[in-house]
Amino acid sequence: MSKSPNPYGTPELTGLPQNRSSTKIAALLALFALIQPIHGIVTMKVVLGGPNDSCAKYTKKGHEFLKITHGRIMQQTGGVIVGNMLCTPKTFDEAKLTYTMVCDGVSIPGMGYLFMLAVTARKQMLSGPIDYHYNEKMMGLVENKFLDAENLKNQQFDHEQHLFIKAVEIEGIRKSEYFLYEDCGSVKMRGLIADHGLYFMLGPDDKKNEPKNHLSRMYYEPYGINEHMVMN
Repeated sequence: MSKSPNPYGTPELTGLPQNRSSTKIAALLALFALIQPIHGIVTMKVVLGGPNDSCAKYTKKGHEFLKITHGRIMQQTGGVIVGNMLCTPKTFDEAKLTYTMVCDGVSIPGMGYLFMLAVTARKQMLSGPIDYHYNEKMMGLVENKFLDAENLKNQQFDHEQHLFIKAVEIEGIRKSEYFLYEDCGSVKMRGLIADHGLYFMLGPDDKKNEPKNHLSRMYYEPYGINEHMVMN
């Protein structure tokens, strides 16, 4: 298993004339020709922070109130999705606080990838408005009336209702890769999730002196290929 500090690694097309659209189109068509179903098993394991982690005081009730509905592993070039796998939870290990998800879809062999997680509420809590590409079938917030004004009016923010994404492990695409996320030893604490939404996994930014992977909100969830990446 390799410990990867950065979940990017997606190669861009290089050496292409930027002012010749026909050349770009031909290159993209050649890239799409490489797309193929994943025949082996691809898994995504998501490890939540526990009582002995630095974020423990923020996560005591996190798993009680929030859950991961699914994940996605995506490959892109020039902002266009060329590989997309939906990862569906199969098990949750209570002792290890670990989701195991099985991923299905299409991929380009040998190409790097990016990934996201979708989170929703398990029970009534103080939830914010929907500010992202929402899927009721996945999230269930409307059916459960978690966003009804009457149900929200007496809710208060509880700092213990966070999920802490401690690590993500992906196997079956290139090699076993393990990504650690920013914990509560950081001032920004960007491994914490406080509410429903789509969360994109970002790698370290050396220019900003950010040494660890962290989470960022995502607006649009691409369901297939030939779609565009849209961040919040």
